[in-house]
Amino acid sequence: MTSLERHELIGAHPQPVRYYLVLAAGTFRTALDVAMLVAGTALVGLAAALLLSGLEIVDGNVGLGLGAALGSSLVIGLCGGFALGVASEGRYGSDRRLDRFPSIEVAIGRAVAIALMSIVLGWAAGRLGPMVADLPSPFAVAVEVVRTVAVTGFIAAIVGVTLAWGVRRGLDRLGWGLSLEIPTLYLTWLVLAIATFHIPG
Repeated sequence: MTSLERHELIGAHPQPVRYYLVLAAGTFRTALDVAMLVAGTALVGLAAALLLSGLEIVDGNVGLGLGAALGSSLVIGLCGGFALGVASEGRYGSDRRLDRFPSIEVAIGRAVAIALMSIVLGWAAGRLGPMVADLPSPFAVAVEVVRTVAVTGFIAAIVGVTLAWGVRRGLDRLGWGLSLEIPTLYLTWLVLAIATFHIPG
């Protein structure tokens, strides 16, 4: 970003506080969108697995009757759909304001924002745990999904953001870098969550 572009972004008179507030808001919006995408995808996947298990298409060994399995699948699927809806309302991948910031500043901002989102998700999982203790076991699994997304978010803040930044820098000349940056971050975080997830026993 040139000095002129920076002036255009924050006004005629340079205001570093406003500049970094715009950067922080944009990176936090991205972190929220990607976190909701990862959590939503995982919860919808869990709901689908419960549905298939309830219909005895696959052996999920959940120890629930058909009604309980289908009911749990419906509620968890709705929660996952809500998370995906939050991400879509955030104009996932379409916030162009960050395009005008230096890529390294965006990467650092995203790493910090994702770490903060992980703390929020971990807190939410901790609060939800006792609330689902008396509900069918799939709800405890759903809470564990959220907790796993929170824990792996700290790894994604380093690994995922670094990979996304590298993709943007490496493919920018081909015109693909910006469009592949967020999908790279999302896929990295999702793979980390899937690889480390375990059903609470």
